[in-house]
Parts: sequence; structure tokens; C-alpha cells
Amino acid sequence: MATSLRNNERSGITGLMLFNGFNFLQCIEGERAAANDCMRRIERDDRHTGLTIVSHIELARRQFTEWRMADQSMPAKSDSAADMLVILSHENVSEATRTLFQSFLSFGMKASE
Repeated sequence: MATSLRNNERSGITGLMLFNGFNFLQCIEGERAAANDCMRRIERDDRHTGLTIVSHIELARRQFTEWRMADQSMPAKSDSAADMLVILSHENVSEATRTLFQSFLSFGMKASE
């Protein structure tokens, strides 16, 4: 994560990364060239397998402007879900993005939670 934050700050990348206990879901935002470079770094990294791009679109404005890469690991601690809801409730976050991350989060939850 520390390496990603340094690279993202240098490249002007913002976004959100979520770990649900099984997999990661990441939203990468930035200038087209910087976002593409970031994706190429991820693809070359041996720690990543099963990479799938869910959506590749241009938006008029970023959804996570204040986050170099907000990192939330679920279910790492009990207040993480509340933190995630605050991040996703920002007015810049589209309904599609909000739904995708909330659904992804639920895949990592235990039935008793």
C-alpha cells in the first residue's frame, strides 16, 4: 500500500481500493496516460492474479478526489464498514460505483455479521 500511495501521488492518481477478505476491488482515477500506466504496473506485478477490468470510462469529474487511494480492508475492524459508507456517500460517487463497492463488500462478510 505504501508503494501504491507514493506512485499514485507522483502520478496524480486517486481512487479507492477495497479488500473484502478474499479479493480486491479498485477504482483508479486520473489522466488517461497515468491511469493506463498504473494498470500496466498492476498487470506486471506477480502479486496480482485474475485481473478483470469491470469498467473503463471517462468521467467529467473524479469520484474520489481527496483520496490518493483510500484503503479499506474488510472486515478488518468493526468501524471499517461505517468508514466505507462515508467514503461512498460523497456526492461525486456515482450510484453505479456505490452499488459495486457495497456489493463487493458484502461478499466478504460472514453470515453472522
